Amino acid sequence: MFSHAANDVASFRLFTTQLIVNGSASQAQVSRAFGVPLITVKRMCRKLREQGAKGFFAPPPPAKGHKLTPELIIEAQALLNEGLSIPAVGAQLGVLPNTLHKAISYGRLQKKDLTLRS
Repeated sequence: MFSHAANDVASFRLFTTQLIVNGSASQAQVSRAFGVPLITVKRMCRKLREQGAKGFFAPPPPAKGHKLTPELIIEAQALLNEGLSIPAVGAQLGVLPNTLHKAISYGRLQKKDLTLRS
């Protein structure tokens, strides 16, 4: 019926999804027959509907990366040094306060100590 290289996952996913779309097999049958999680089968069906066959062979989109780029760390540190609160800094930079708290706990940012020293 169909053959593909052992490591050609994209072709396998396209073929099995086409079986489902053409009505030759159900999602559950494909899942059971090939030992693929049902959620993966459903995702592949959605990919075929939304992107067509080319969606199986397109490279994955690039990762967005970390929220705190080196430039944002410099800006955040300057705002923290001015005495702004963490939520205020986050709102100004478009970063969640939780992200700033993690950066402080990992030592990438230092929170200004507002206590008076004698």
